[in-house]
Amino acid sequence: MNLLITSEPNIRYLSNFTGSKAIILQTPKHNYFITDARYFDEAKKIIPQDFILEKYKKTDFEDFWAKTLKKHHIKELFFEADHLTYSALKKWKEISRPTKLLPQSGGIEKLRAIKKAEEIALITHSQRINEQIFYSIIKLLKPGIKESEIAWRIHEIGRDLSFEPIIAFGKNSGIPHHQSDNTRLKKGDVVLIDMGVKYKGYCSDMTRTLFTKTPTQFEAKIYETVLETQNKAGSQNMVRRHTNIQEERLSRKFHPRSRSRSRPPNPRIPQSCRKIERQIKRRHDNHSGTGYLYRRKIRRKNRRYGNCNKRWI
Repeated sequence: MNLLITSEPNIRYLSNFTGSKAIILQTPKHNYFITDARYFDEAKKIIPQDFILEKYKKTDFEDFWAKTLKKHHIKELFFEADHLTYSALKKWKEISRPTKLLPQSGGIEKLRAIKKAEEIALITHSQRINEQIFYSIIKLLKPGIKESEIAWRIHEIGRDLSFEPIIAFGKNSGIPHHQSDNTRLKKGDVVLIDMGVKYKGYCSDMTRTLFTKTPTQFEAKIYETVLETQNKAGSQNMVRRHTNIQEERLSRKFHPRSRSRSRPPNPRIPQSCRKIERQIKRRHDNHSGTGYLYRRKIRRKNRRYGNCNKRWI
């Protein structure tokens, strides 16, 4: 099958290329990575060896593409239907004549859905950065501050975000996907923060609920119910992850070249903060109190070891 890949995330997944001008042409015999002359030298350094690199001049792509299709005798070409806009498809049909373009979807996405060990490490690192930003912004949660100010601060620190952060105070915390506005924080409000960042193309997503006073019995019950459900789901995910690890070990046994020798660098976190994080994790695993007690324990640890909200990304 001949496949035209134009989605930037899919191109990055297959080739490690992060530029904006590139396509991949898959044929039954070869994989072609095609980019313009501006990116060609950089592409040669990072593109896997199983790709054949082709370059074109920025103003001559139509002639180059027509010659490429004719050279490989391509009569039918599948395209990524989920990523190509209607106007872009019209343009591709014009420059690809007489080749027939056919829709295809989900092929690359199925490969991406199964994460390798190095991908899981990148996602984990993304979440570590996400947590550092969270610890830095909870210091700003004082009466009178606006939801939009917290959201702006997340943008300022995180830069490359997975999605628009959701900051909700009081009754707004009960609205799914609330758009942060000028609502000010009042004492006694429940605070909901939903945020995520990108790291080398991999996203994190985290939701946290905080109390600004001792929660009522009803609030504590809801909190505990949600936490218990989350912990159960997490234990089930660990079972599935263990199964995936066993499958990956078997795969590496028969394909030793697939082993990765590189690891993403760990965040630069003070050693005292690492100790607190381990204790906080145990607090999550054996949680029997409320969010109020959880935050009070963090404050006690901060007084003992220093303020661990001051972190560097």
